[in-house]
Amino acid sequence: MCREPESPPPPPQPQQSLTITQWNTRGLISHWAEFKQAAHTLNTDILCVQETHLRPSDPYTLNIHPFTLIRTDCQIQTNNRMGGVATYVKHNIPHKQIQLDTQADIQAIELFLNNQHITLINCYASPSRA
Repeated sequence: MCREPESPPPPPQPQQSLTITQWNTRGLISHWAEFKQAAHTLNTDILCVQETHLRPSDPYTLNIHPFTLIRTDCQIQTNNRMGGVATYVKHNIPHKQIQLDTQADIQAIELFLNNQHITLINCYASPSRA
């Protein structure tokens, strides 16, 4: 019995659209279950989160499959948790974080889509610190 050779899989199609969701969590840990569920049901490519209320010393692992987490925690040391931003980028989207020389709650991420470079900014400006 003769079989025709299998054809190679088709090349991946370039991503035609990009869905970005913005969410001010007012505390990512305290809203983690709701946030994680939404991350799976929103069908989004990128989640920009503000007011994570995380600190660099926090031991939390806040990974969500199929996203890569980029975290910028609040640098102001107070008794109250405040500020902070996080960006979740789907694994299939090539990207890199752009280093910024600032203490502000801000991230810049360069996305590489369809031979284009797109800069995504995720920031939080507290009304009390503005």
